[in-house]
Amino acid sequence: MIEAIGKTVIAKYCEPIKENKILLINTVKENIFEVISVGLEVNSIEVGDIIYAKYVRDKMTIDNEEYVILSSDEIYAKKSK
Repeated sequence: MIEAIGKTVIAKYCEPIKENKILLINTVKENIFEVISVGLEVNSIEVGDIIYAKYVRDKMTIDNEEYVILSSDEIYAKKSK
């Protein structure tokens, strides 16, 4: 497993989200992610959160699964629980 450090978040791409019988289509794949790991300096984001980020600079593939590394400053919203 990979661990985020500092102010970083590691996430993977999400499938379209179905909510209240409305399909929220992810038209730009790089926008919606599920959080896999959170650095110790990140507040208000937890593993399992669905987050929205405008830009993705760093991507990696581990065991055929694609992940992104985001700075907490690049995350602009999360889905409320």
